[in-house]
Amino acid sequence: MSINSTRKRISAIGIKKSIVPDGISGEILNFGVEAMIPDLTRLLDITMNNNANPGCWKKPVVVPIYKGGDRSAVGKY
Repeated sequence: MSINSTRKRISAIGIKKSIVPDGISGEILNFGVEAMIPDLTRLLDITMNNNANPGCWKKPVVVPIYKGGDRSAVGKY
């Protein structure tokens, strides 16, 4: 994975997104992106080439988003 590819992937993470299991928010990633890119690129290369993703990367986090109206109606999320 190239540094430009890593930069593009990180910039696609919304700053308003919820925090993932590792505790890092999209805002933090985007704030310090330039300093982290070489290390993140190396980490992603290692994990992708060895097919060894940390267990927490495989756990989905589902957060219902309220869309307005009656909060007790399931269809409003």
